[in-house]
Amino acid sequence: MGRPARRAKIETPRQALDRLYAETVDCGDMARGWFDGPGLAWREGLDPAARAAVATEGLAITSRLMVVMSWLLHAAHAGREPRVQRFAGSPEEPLPANHPLGGTPGGAIAAKSRELLARATTIASLFQEP
Repeated sequence: MGRPARRAKIETPRQALDRLYAETVDCGDMARGWFDGPGLAWREGLDPAARAAVATEGLAITSRLMVVMSWLLHAAHAGREPRVQRFAGSPEEPLPANHPLGGTPGGAIAAKSRELLARATTIASLFQEP
């Protein structure tokens, strides 16, 4: 006899929004901590083109997090029974394998910011009211 099948935990819209909010704040904290801390010194050792690529991705990370946070803070999402709004962001391609951030904490942060953007899209498509 096999083990009973595990039931997948189904999140409510409120739980999905709250979890995404917490993870977005955490990602922002990680980004600031790394890009303003160890990443700053690391970046100084790069050639100008690589520094520009890192700076550009740092701005893209900030933009992704701001788009997700702005959507999460929509007034319709407040309260116990949120009315999930349409999400205007769109998922992005992964960081290129040869990007200077690859293999660094900054690369993991970039990947997480992309994942959060994709999750907002998924949450909106699953729970958005017609």
